[in-house]
Amino acid sequence: MKNTKIKKMVTLSLLIAIVIVLQMTAGMLPSLPGGAKLSFVLIPIVIGAALYGPGAGALLGLVFGLLAFYYSVTGADSIGVAIFNESPIGCFLICVGKSTAAGFLAGLVYRILKNRNGYMAMLCSSVVCPVINTGIFMGAVLLFFKNTSFQAEPGVYAPIVSVLSIILLLNAIPELVINIIFSPAGQRIIKAVKKN
Repeated sequence: MKNTKIKKMVTLSLLIAIVIVLQMTAGMLPSLPGGAKLSFVLIPIVIGAALYGPGAGALLGLVFGLLAFYYSVTGADSIGVAIFNESPIGCFLICVGKSTAAGFLAGLVYRILKNRNGYMAMLCSSVVCPVINTGIFMGAVLLFFKNTSFQAEPGVYAPIVSVLSIILLLNAIPELVINIIFSPAGQRIIKAVKKN
């Protein structure tokens, strides 16, 4: 029992470190048109959620959300900066809420489906995570920040709503495809970790 708890703690710590490294790396990459950024950080969140359940997914999502909020505060994310300038609390709730919910629901979906087919459970979790993450973000922006502008480039401001389609096409869809492609390997990782 003690070894199981230690193994879980070490594995979650490793996944948290991977989330941090992937998010920091994504923050250093240049933005795509419209300010969108590709992110691979959802992959370790899905793996942690599948390995240890919705709580672990939520924890990993929380770490991701806190880093996204940090980038909004420091100016590394132009859309996040605009939302933060409009409402720091709203920005925090969006950043942390979307990713925490995405991790939690990915774990819940995996838990519900894993006994039927592990690969299908991983695929569904890999779809749920980016859909929830992006869906909550876009929904919150449309509901609460539709009149907010962000600095698209020096001296050029654009309404946030105008870039949502760009975010969907250049960020959300590629993230979804990345997660789907990775899902079979993710299930093999789950099998290997549980076997040992």
